[in-house]
Amino acid sequence: MKQSYRLNYKIVGKGPVVVMLHGLAGTSQYFDRITKHLPDHQIISIDLLGFGKSPKPKNIQYTVQDHVNAIASTLEDINIKTPYVMLGISMGTLLALEYAKKYPKYISKIVLVSPTIYSSPVVAKKKIDETRAPNILMFGPVAKFACKNICSRQKLAQKINPLVMRHIPKDVAKTVCEHSWESYSRSMQNVVINQPKQDITKIPDIPLYIIYDEKDNLIEQDLIQDIARHCRRAEIVHADGGHGMLVNNTSLVAEPLNRLL
Repeated sequence: MKQSYRLNYKIVGKGPVVVMLHGLAGTSQYFDRITKHLPDHQIISIDLLGFGKSPKPKNIQYTVQDHVNAIASTLEDINIKTPYVMLGISMGTLLALEYAKKYPKYISKIVLVSPTIYSSPVVAKKKIDETRAPNILMFGPVAKFACKNICSRQKLAQKINPLVMRHIPKDVAKTVCEHSWESYSRSMQNVVINQPKQDITKIPDIPLYIIYDEKDNLIEQDLIQDIARHCRRAEIVHADGGHGMLVNNTSLVAEPLNRLL
């Protein structure tokens, strides 16, 4: 029998529920800014399995199903009213889609922000290579060394990260290392790189909203547009702010979000 993990989460506000799933190396802290711009909703922001203050087991592979099962167990414990909106950013968009496929009756809308949805592992690696983050810090022995020697020392990481990651707010940068090498590397490999092919026909009647910056190199735009064409109730919204628009351009992204939610 597989263990059922309970994840750390925050609940803010009142109103229709929006469940938010962060990206790789993120935590629920990522959503604190956008939450303030959504006063008419109850926001449940989750630390994914292996990240933030959630459990970080070393003996699992951090597959899509591992993550989805943990999300499902946690939301079941919270006992929130259905249906609710499922919002994901970056890697969280993959998990939001897979969760919606498994539990379509629970979902009123799906919102994908900066989706890292790719047509193949080759494309996934190419897109990651195109970012300004050095590839050497994303994969391989140097990445492993850095993660094990910095991420395991949270006080050190909280001092170093804001200096290195000046493109994101300090409070978010401080939480970037709240994971283990196992949770980071295996989620990268088993969720982002070797992701399941997206079959939108499994969620044909759920409104799907996709928000991304057209200048974001991590986005496979042709694939995203093709996905939208195959969904009867899909809408693409372009916004500025790059891949991290929810923290880098929060007030402007809040405008379309409030309309879509």
